[in-house]
Amino acid sequence: MKELRFLKPALFGLVCFGLVTSQASAQLLPPPPKPVEARAATKKVADIVLTSDGTLRGVLINKQAGPLAGEQVVIRQGRRVVAEATTDKLGEFQVEKFRGGTYQLTSGEATRPIRVWTVDAAPKSAREMALLVSGEPVTRGQGLLAFGLTPAAGVNFAAAAGTAGLTVVNMNDIEVVDTKLNKMARSPSSP
Repeated sequence: MKELRFLKPALFGLVCFGLVTSQASAQLLPPPPKPVEARAATKKVADIVLTSDGTLRGVLINKQAGPLAGEQVVIRQGRRVVAEATTDKLGEFQVEKFRGGTYQLTSGEATRPIRVWTVDAAPKSAREMALLVSGEPVTRGQGLLAFGLTPAAGVNFAAAAGTAGLTVVNMNDIEVVDTKLNKMARSPSSP
């Protein structure tokens, strides 16, 4: 019985210590983010001009601008699949007898909205080939607690994530590759 008399205050002290330290570490962290409304990702719509015979042309590349051969490209208008094509050894695909309108190009995790124009109606800024860049999907979270982490574990997680490094794709780089590909498409082929 005498042993329990010392155990009770020791347990009480440990509980109080745990409450104080968890509150102190929680105050060091920024407040959790407010929930946001889920919205579709917005990507810049690319204007694409059909060839004179109504063919839609495009190219599928990876993040290092290398062509992806033998990949399936699906073209949707809303939820309806309009056409499917397979890329060749240069990563290029084409769909004949295509019509103007707004579509979504998809291959694996890569998607890109496009607006397709006929030769007569296309704006000057329209590209001759649609560019679709494939890569690893981007994962977004709403805070560390979403992963079941406590604030103290969250600090360790954030430090580890900071040292691991992140891959960032600059949209300007994609536009540069897109411009170069369209210049290549416009130049006459050398035998």
